[in-house]
Amino acid sequence: MSLEEEERPSGPVENAWAYKIPEFKQEDNPHGMLEESKFATLFPRYREKYLKECWKLVQAKLNEFNLKCELDLVEGSMTVMTTRKCWDPYIIIKARDMIKLLARSVPYEQALKVLEDDHGGDIIKIGNIV
Repeated sequence: MSLEEEERPSGPVENAWAYKIPEFKQEDNPHGMLEESKFATLFPRYREKYLKECWKLVQAKLNEFNLKCELDLVEGSMTVMTTRKCWDPYIIIKARDMIKLLARSVPYEQALKVLEDDHGGDIIKIGNIV
């Protein structure tokens, strides 16, 4: 029995927020993904210059997770997709959230944080709030 298995509670937990969730590693899914997934999002024309400047950084970061990404300046869209080598099943959702934030004028350094396990991002539409 390893040290990590000994620390896991076997019954109800009083404070679930205090429980440390183990990090998902490549060894946890050695065979990769069975299917490929992809998400696309549109961005406004005024974001085109900034996205062209930081796109190499986006590609390099997503390549660490074996994800592919495309920037289509003609259509005004960004696409992220998994590959067969991708091992984290939830990283495509995080990457989708990252490109949505980039499309909404969030700087690259801040949008990158949603790829981490302890961060998230939401877009709240406030147009109809009086």
